[in-house]
Amino acid sequence: MRKKKNEPKVKVYSRKCSPLSIAIYYRMLLHRISQNLSPKEISFLMGKHLDFMDKMERFKLIKWYISDFFRAKAAFGLENVGFLFPHVKTDTEEAALYQVSIKTFDSWVVYDMKRWDSEINMFVDEFQLVDKRHDIDLYKESTESEQKEIRDWLRKLIEESYFTENRDPDEICEKCCADLGHYIEPKNLFTVLHEEVPPIIKRIEHKNGAYYIAV
Repeated sequence: MRKKKNEPKVKVYSRKCSPLSIAIYYRMLLHRISQNLSPKEISFLMGKHLDFMDKMERFKLIKWYISDFFRAKAAFGLENVGFLFPHVKTDTEEAALYQVSIKTFDSWVVYDMKRWDSEINMFVDEFQLVDKRHDIDLYKESTESEQKEIRDWLRKLIEESYFTENRDPDEICEKCCADLGHYIEPKNLFTVLHEEVPPIIKRIEHKNGAYYIAV
């Protein structure tokens, strides 16, 4: 059967969890989308495994540690970690079955969250958020220009022995923006950091967060 025009590719994920967990999920997703960042970029800036946010958004992980909130606060550039917590009151903390449908269209992605209502025996709407397709680069020329700028800046840092000490991803990103005098896309910084073969700068991952160091 042929796919209809504009028909999205849909993946559905389900999980039984508390209303608070879903409220936190919504808050994190809203911050990410509003700042035009991909799941991989946020994972990178938080110093987590690069598929961390992708797994969270697909219910493969659900538990957040206190340290994750502080890492997310820094990654999103928020003044207070309280901005990550939902300002909502729920009638119950009893776990319920939630289902998120991630619908991928030609140029955008829709997150459609529903909750199973046992009284009426059907799923009811919780929220719906629209994100852009982060796997499509609509500004290839500017991306290449920015990556070249980062590449030149990174060579200078290596010569100055900046990476002889452990450097957190968010720390590197902040320094890059400050030194270059403008906002840089985290995905472009990540790409340049990982393109050396053999690598001059190595990413080290551990339970307290990833860092980069010269090898």
